[in-house]
Amino acid sequence: MKSSLGPPRIFICRSGKIDREHQFWQGRLPPYFASEKITEIEVANPHIDALRAHHNAQEVHRELGQTPQRAWDQTWKEKRSTLRPTPRCPWWIYVWSVRTTLNIGPDGRVPIGTQRLRMERPPGSRVVLCLHPDGPHSVLAAQPDP
Repeated sequence: MKSSLGPPRIFICRSGKIDREHQFWQGRLPPYFASEKITEIEVANPHIDALRAHHNAQEVHRELGQTPQRAWDQTWKEKRSTLRPTPRCPWWIYVWSVRTTLNIGPDGRVPIGTQRLRMERPPGSRVVLCLHPDGPHSVLAAQPDP
């Protein structure tokens, strides 16, 4: 007899370091914001940056036996970091952008945020709008060719 419960469900047990770090901040931030009467994200962000900097510089990690900042500095000093420099490719800034194809309107403009900006391309042609992770937009004539 077939089960009518649908496909089997898979449960993932996660108890890693990242989950503990999230739990750490989820336990601290709501009471902190309540005590400071912070209700808007724009006001909260500078506080989060300051709290993170304090946490990394002052609070000793239980497994490392040192602060996260000291562990980071030691890793760089001992040349154990796996981070690599940004590639010298002119397309690299577009790799992490969110790209959307846009049609240029009959007025020769495309919408970018709350503005309509004029393009030096014929109306009806397509361009690629790139939203970069740090906030700015750029417009390309075509998708990058990897």
